[in-house]
Amino acid sequence: MKIYINIVFFLTVWLNCAMLKAQNTPDNADFVNAYNFIIKGSVDSAKIYIDKAIKDTAVRKNAIGWYVKGFIYKEVFKRCKRLVKPTIGMNADMCRDLWDDPDHIVQLNHGNGAEEKWIYGADSYLLLKNNALAEYKIDANTMQYNVQNPYCYADTALASLFRSLALDSSAENKKNCTPTINFLAAKYYTHAVVLMDSVHYPQAEIFFSRYKYLMKKLNLSSNLNAYEISFKMALGDIFSNLFFHSNSVSERTKLLDSAKREYNEVLAINPNEVGANYSLAILYYNQAVYIINNLSYDVADIKNLNSAQDTEEVLMRKSLPYMEKTYQLDPKKKDAIEGLKGIYYLLHEYQKSDEYEQKLKEMDGKQ
Repeated sequence: MKIYINIVFFLTVWLNCAMLKAQNTPDNADFVNAYNFIIKGSVDSAKIYIDKAIKDTAVRKNAIGWYVKGFIYKEVFKRCKRLVKPTIGMNADMCRDLWDDPDHIVQLNHGNGAEEKWIYGADSYLLLKNNALAEYKIDANTMQYNVQNPYCYADTALASLFRSLALDSSAENKKNCTPTINFLAAKYYTHAVVLMDSVHYPQAEIFFSRYKYLMKKLNLSSNLNAYEISFKMALGDIFSNLFFHSNSVSERTKLLDSAKREYNEVLAINPNEVGANYSLAILYYNQAVYIINNLSYDVADIKNLNSAQDTEEVLMRKSLPYMEKTYQLDPKKKDAIEGLKGIYYLLHEYQKSDEYEQKLKEMDGKQ
């Protein structure tokens, strides 16, 4: 609550200064109502009035008008996120904290098996579809939240703030708009990280792309490298894991190429990234081992066996430089030493393999 009060105080001071210095705040009753409601902390009412105000040509040409809309929609986004976080995917019994003693519940069963349930509380209306939150309203005449896509409010807030900057590119206006844009950009990155799993990674890529776009638009691309490396490493790991668990030949090829692409893009940013070098090394290594372990051939089918062994050698030699670079960058990384021992053994370079076996023993304090 203290943070919210500080933000509102900042907005109030900024608007008052702008009024005194430029006298260019929109002369519009709906804008004044939106302004007054956001000062009072009534986000729902503020949104309703700013949506009306922005239809006025005078407001649309005013940088302050767009800044206020951006600020209000950012607050709407925050409120919607708070509503969604504990409820999406939860059934009706688990959503009880959203209302006090429901007045009544209306259950609708459709012929196709779909179910809808409206729950009417004291001041809230909740719609569940197939036992998952689909819509939330504060009351029948005010704010209706799009709980399926809270980021639609963040998108609107960002579009409004950039519109404000387009109308007024002064240092003062940049100073006022940029913190809110940064706040929303950080939410896109955080959400991309949350979505980073084997099912939702396509959505994670969308959110991360949005984050990158915002950083570049703010001329903060130089700060992107660490975040991009972290994101691409996680994405490469997902593709690699899916590759080894897929039974489809065509799908496995796509996943393998995707994993290599992500790791190589990391190395394009930082060739000395230990994780990317090791991940590429182990990807080729495991691919070779997978081919041998899953080879189906008759003992008499020497041609198949020879082909598999040739493929194994090619992959091991592709793995080797990345594993050597990993060891060079981090000589104490035990996985890299074990990897080099295994690669050289499979390449029939037993003396080299023994050298790394010796390093392992020394590391383990066995000799």
